Amino acid sequence: MASLVPLLPFIPASESWDSYLARFDCYLQANELTEVSQERKRGLFLSLCGPEVFETARALVAPVEVQAAPWDMIKEKLCNHYAPQASVFECHLVRARSSDSHYCGWHPRNVPHKVPGKDLVSWNK
Repeated sequence: MASLVPLLPFIPASESWDSYLARFDCYLQANELTEVSQERKRGLFLSLCGPEVFETARALVAPVEVQAAPWDMIKEKLCNHYAPQASVFECHLVRARSSDSHYCGWHPRNVPHKVPGKDLVSWNK
């Protein structure tokens, strides 16, 4: 097995959560660890992510001990915490409250409808 190259902890001010997860995947690949068990991935991640992410993971999976929580559960909860996805409903509410009608990419013109004599490509023209 190759010697482990260091992975710096996640620092929200300097990178996105998606970027950190991509770096973790690169870390696994560089160290020939892509085929290891989910338990080992969990252990590696929790050992390398830094104290802030570790404590956040502990809080998010409680009452389950973070060391016993499935890797997929930890990953999902951390993704929802650090990179939440806005729902269509949330986008609509924010758009309704703002003067920018294009917020979140939502606008009534962008909703496809069947209109006699118009196809979807020419709908916004």
